[in-house]
Order: sequence, then structure tokens, then C-alpha cells
Amino acid sequence: MSLRLYQEEGAARLAVSTRMILGDAVGLGKTRTVIRALQLRGVAHAAVVCPAVVVDHWRREAAAVYPGLKLTVVSYGKLSRQSDVQLGPMLDRPTALVVDEFHYCKSIDSKRTKLVFGPGGLSDQMLEAGGAVWAVSGTPMPRNPYELFPAFWALWRGDLFALGIKGHKDWLNTFCVWAPTDYGIRVYAPKNVPVLKSLFPGRLLRRRHVELPPVRTGVLTLTAADLGTLPDLDPETAARLASGQLPPMSPNLARYRHAVGDLKAPLVAEIVAEELDDEKASRVVLAYHHSVLDALEDALWEFHPVRVDGSTSAAQRQTRVADFCNKRPLVRVFLGQIGACGTGMDGLQHGAHEMLIAEPDWDSALNVQAVGRLHRMGQMKPVNVRFVALADTLDEAIVRQHERETAMRAVVVE
Repeated sequence: MSLRLYQEEGAARLAVSTRMILGDAVGLGKTRTVIRALQLRGVAHAAVVCPAVVVDHWRREAAAVYPGLKLTVVSYGKLSRQSDVQLGPMLDRPTALVVDEFHYCKSIDSKRTKLVFGPGGLSDQMLEAGGAVWAVSGTPMPRNPYELFPAFWALWRGDLFALGIKGHKDWLNTFCVWAPTDYGIRVYAPKNVPVLKSLFPGRLLRRRHVELPPVRTGVLTLTAADLGTLPDLDPETAARLASGQLPPMSPNLARYRHAVGDLKAPLVAEIVAEELDDEKASRVVLAYHHSVLDALEDALWEFHPVRVDGSTSAAQRQTRVADFCNKRPLVRVFLGQIGACGTGMDGLQHGAHEMLIAEPDWDSALNVQAVGRLHRMGQMKPVNVRFVALADTLDEAIVRQHERETAMRAVVVE
């Protein structure tokens, strides 16, 4: 199978690197780049740690690009259920480790981060055995520079020591404007960005879309007739929202967020139905809650929506994407759960160039990956993505945080 020139170039860079971060933008085909690199390096057996939703995707891509490769793929969920991980017994002595969507290991306190990037973890074991470790993500820094620390510490600890960085607090103090809070560390802005970027050459390979039409994102703010149906927020959460902060998730906040989504669903459905009066139009609509997807599916029945959520199998995902792209003019709406469609899905770009994110995700990295479902190789038209927010609700804080984190990413890694 032939790869694009930039994929071959990226594969060649990886193949000669014992440790590397591949941070190519969403939609540039990182999986194929990595598998080709394994082939160029002569790796007969590789291990991949990745989200469960892309386990089958890795196997399919390996069969297409490098059929002779023995590939052991382990999900983060399965990994986290282990009390201890030994690379040899578990993975039968592979000679390369790929940490896909490595931003899943951005928190130094999480079990999966410790198992992958911690002392004696999988990356340490692979490097000590003389193998290669490649970390891969289209969003290598989802929110702020602190999230880069686990991978850089695991892969280039000696280089950080040379800069006087001897642990995570040194990294924070060097590269982040931050403060401790009752809910953990909060990073307000990056600092010493030129020094941080000086670590990237030879370690972080990131290419942007150069052949794609432009993408435009915006916020569509809706007004509900009655916000009185929303549950009350506890005083502390309400105060934090009023001050422009996005509090940590709590049961109270989760109920409120769910109610906001349910309140928006009929409003979003009305907008989509009006826009689909144009018989050539199609829409991708993403939401977080099943009940919101249910309401949209019922309201938009005349456009024969197809749906992908967390319960959709890998085979069904492929079939439904194909139905959306090919069964025109019957099927004109694709409904997706944002987490289930955030990574490992290709093809939607052939069926639409307009997306509504009915419920922006708490994690801005998922929002970025969602945009990448349309803004990726194969898209022929300018992409228009609208984040739907309900006025005077939690939505406004989510959108503000997304904009802050997008600005931070732009300064550091874009």
C-alpha cells in the first residue's frame, strides 16, 4: 500500500529514532506512518498501547501496510486492570513500543501513566532492552505544558536534568504559570516557551495540514425559554462558574450538564432540520449523552440518521460511516457520541463538511479530535464546525476553557 510523501518522510524519521514523539495533526494518518516506520526499522514484533476504540484499527492498518508484522495491541483499560506490568511475559519480547494517544497518560498520578511512563514502566523496560519507544498523538498537549511532562521525563530524563529539571515541580515552575487549588494544580498560562520549544527538535515531530481546505470553528449560542428545569448547582460550584472557572466534575455538576444537554437537544434538532431543507446538505452532529442522541435521532427521523456511540462495534462503525457517505439522498445525518468518534474513525470527511457539536466536551482534546473527523485527508471543501452553547449555563464556561486551552496549544505546539 502506497503512503503519502509526508508519511514516508515521517516513517523514515521514526525508524532511526530510539525514542520519539509523533504529534502530527489529527487526520494525517499517524497509524500508517508508525507501521511503515516499524517496517523500515525491521521490527518483527511490536507492542501498541492505545484506547480500546482503536485496537481493531491498529490491526487493520498493520495488515494493510506491513502484513508480516506481529502486533500485540493492549488497551489502556486492560493495562490499568493489571497490578503490575512486565513487558516480556505480557507481550512476548517485542522490540518496539508504541504509546498511541499518549495524552491519555498526561496525569502523573494516574495508574496508566505510572504503568507506561513511570519508573520501571513499559517505556523503561523497552529502552533498557534496547528497543524503541514512540509516543503518538494528534493532541500531544491537550490543555497545557504540564501534560507533556510524563512523556518527556520517561524518554529524555537525562536531558531534563541538564536543564535543572529534576522532577515534575521543576517542570511546572519552569514552563507553567500555575497555582495549587483544592482540586489540584491549575495551569493558567505557559512560560519560557522558547526554552520549552528548544526541547522539541529531534524529539517531537509535528506536521500540520498543508493540503487541506481551511477549517473554521465558531460558537452558536442558543437561548432556552425556561432554564428553571435545570437542577440547582451547589453554591461553591455556582461561585466558581460565575468567576469564569470550570470546576472539577461532581455528581451535582454531572446532573446539571446532562440537563443542559437535554434542554438543547430539540433546539439543535430544529436548526439541523431547517438547514437540511437544502436537499444536497448533510450534517455531522456530535453529543455527549445518550439521551441527547436519542432525542436528536427521534426528531430528525425523516433524514434517516445513522448513529455511532460507545456501544457500537468496530464493524458497525465502519458500516454506518459508509452508509452516511454513500446512501444519498436518503441518509443525511450522522449522529455520534463525541468520545466514541474522537479518534480512530475515518471516512466522514467524504460525506460532509459541516459539523455541529451539540455538547462540547469537558476535555478540549476530544473537541479537537472531533473536528479532525471532517478536517482530514480526503476533505475537498472548507470545513465549518459550530460548538453549540446554551446561554447562561455551564456551556459558556466549557467554551471559555476550550478557547483558553486552544490558545495555549497554539503558543506551544502549533
